[in-house]
Amino acid sequence: VGVVITAECSHGVWSAGHDIRELPQDGFDPLAFDVPMERLLRKVQDLPIPVIACVNGTVWGGACDLCLSCDMIVAADSATFAITPAKIGIPYNASGIMHFIHQLGVNKAREMFFTANAVTAEEALNVGLLNYIAPMEELNQLLEERILAPLRRNSILSISAIKRQFRILTRASASISAE
Repeated sequence: VGVVITAECSHGVWSAGHDIRELPQDGFDPLAFDVPMERLLRKVQDLPIPVIACVNGTVWGGACDLCLSCDMIVAADSATFAITPAKIGIPYNASGIMHFIHQLGVNKAREMFFTANAVTAEEALNVGLLNYIAPMEELNQLLEERILAPLRRNSILSISAIKRQFRILTRASASISAE
């Protein structure tokens, strides 16, 4: 029916993102096309079935990009999202910035990148980053009732074809926007 990406929350952190010790120190694109993180993001995007992020804590940096690579995101109402390259003094890759622009719009994407301030789950829902929020103890029930159960009732062949069309159109839009 789909893949759900979730994590056991350690110290309230769903994911702290990419290990910055692995990033190049030369000031160039921190995530070239062929690095493992970028390959992971493309695998998630290209999977022919829906991928849902189920977030129950804070999400930082590249983990935000991972969430945006998913088809849908549900989160606990206490979740927060921050994109922090400006805070730690590194650039960010263009494809990741495009994910944010497409999902949030250019103004909110700029705010997140420039200020590195965390966005609450409610703010994230209001700007279209999230599909649903719920109290932590109701998150799994919400995921089941609002997303997984309806997915099981629908044609996986249709969903797969539609997902492919979304991917093609989103990538085409990104390349047009970049010109």
